[in-house]
Amino acid sequence: MRVTGLIDSNRAAGHNRHVRKRSNGAAPPEILRFISEGLLAGSSASKVRQWVAERFGEDATPSLGAIQDIARDLERDDSPAWTLEDATPQDVLAVLATLREVEKRSGGRIRHLTRREARLAAIYQAAGNDPWAAYVAARGYLALANRGEDLTQETLGLARSTGEEVSPAPADDLDVDYPAGMIDPFVKKVTSRS
Repeated sequence: MRVTGLIDSNRAAGHNRHVRKRSNGAAPPEILRFISEGLLAGSSASKVRQWVAERFGEDATPSLGAIQDIARDLERDDSPAWTLEDATPQDVLAVLATLREVEKRSGGRIRHLTRREARLAAIYQAAGNDPWAAYVAARGYLALANRGEDLTQETLGLARSTGEEVSPAPADDLDVDYPAGMIDPFVKKVTSRS
């Protein structure tokens, strides 16, 4: 997963603005990702801080106030709850997989996704993220959008993270089955001369 505003140590935007500065100017991406995932799973800021200190050491751990700022940025958005009526055949399985994972990881605390979360989670899954990483990325994207930040770097960061292995295959007209009596509109009419 890569949400640049949340975890890119080369940028000052996103959650790095809350975290005490290190010699390179920002908290390491893995710490910010760990914090975001813990908060989104429903853990308190103080519990997340304790886990970060245990895993990464006290010197690398942001202050409790910084983690609380991150939690405020990750608050749920106010779009309506996603329902099956909002689904498209292309995204329904991705959204349901995300909802299943979010409910499990939050211990049942989160029992729905908003329309914006669902739409973004489906996009992040299509780009190659697993359901939980897609949810974390979607929430991070919404946090930046809700603050009115420029999202071009987010989009570019996702584009760079996908690589070429996720590129869709070009359409192949030879695989199209046309209904009986209909000719392939892409085949030129062949005239025969006897």
